[in-house]
Amino acid sequence: MVKFDCFGTPKIDAATGLQTPVDFENDPEYLEIREGLEPAFLEAAGSAVEAYLSGDWPKARHYLTHAQQIRPQDGPCKYLMGVLKSNNFETPRDWKGYRYVAGY
Repeated sequence: MVKFDCFGTPKIDAATGLQTPVDFENDPEYLEIREGLEPAFLEAAGSAVEAYLSGDWPKARHYLTHAQQIRPQDGPCKYLMGVLKSNNFETPRDWKGYRYVAGY
């Protein structure tokens, strides 16, 4: 099982076939994708992910709501908000900072 939940597709190492984490702050591909995004959006979305992973889902909801006010059609924010909503915005009792995503 791969233990991650992130706002992007992990890279596949061609030699090993394994998924590797993405360094969103420094990876040239992701820097290009983020170009032109408002700093306020990036801050809100980043804070939402941090809160989500740490298990503070009410705070994650707060930050996601703010991010969606800036970019209403942002797919990753909509997806993560759906994950939170599917649990009534409450952190699961057995939360370990990740969740299993079928197919990965």
